[in-house]
Amino acid sequence: MSDELNQPQTMYGEHVEAVAEKLPCFYVVAPKKFAVLFFTTFGFYSLYWFYKNWSNYKLWTNENIKPIARAALSAFFAYNLFNKINKTLVSRNITYRWNHMLLGIRYAEFWFAAIAAEFYIYVLKPELFGYLLFPSLLTYFPLARAQKAINMACGQGAGEGNAKLSDVNMIWILLGVPVWAFSLFGIYATWAGLLVK
Repeated sequence: MSDELNQPQTMYGEHVEAVAEKLPCFYVVAPKKFAVLFFTTFGFYSLYWFYKNWSNYKLWTNENIKPIARAALSAFFAYNLFNKINKTLVSRNITYRWNHMLLGIRYAEFWFAAIAAEFYIYVLKPELFGYLLFPSLLTYFPLARAQKAINMACGQGAGEGNAKLSDVNMIWILLGVPVWAFSLFGIYATWAGLLVK
């Protein structure tokens, strides 16, 4: 098996080893930090997560990919990303028990199910607006498993290289607080009969 992810490739005619030594081939995040950012942003953090993974991978391999597009269309590229993560584990002789193929499929299923549920609420059941963003939280489960695999592949099983919340992370969390408050109020209003159907 090619060890393309064991050594950084060239980019724009220059060797990127000096950069890659400081940058893992995928996006390392501590599990607790990943969970906090994912849930406080109602899953929107996953867009950034996919972008960073594809961006790091592109830097290491110099593949002709577009990280932003693959992040935006994550349901179509999650399987591919998980497969590349698994190949990295195998090439580095790292044992991690996970079904990357099934998890890639599960992510896509959860992603499409969330879109359908949110469309249903928004268009047909607006009185349930408090639940609008909750379906997307299902995608956490396959992503959390993938994050553990990434950390193992990059030699940081606990994600110690990216465990602390940055100032930018805190801004994301603060922006998520009113969204959570609005959603919880919507749920309360629904159950209390404050909303007219």
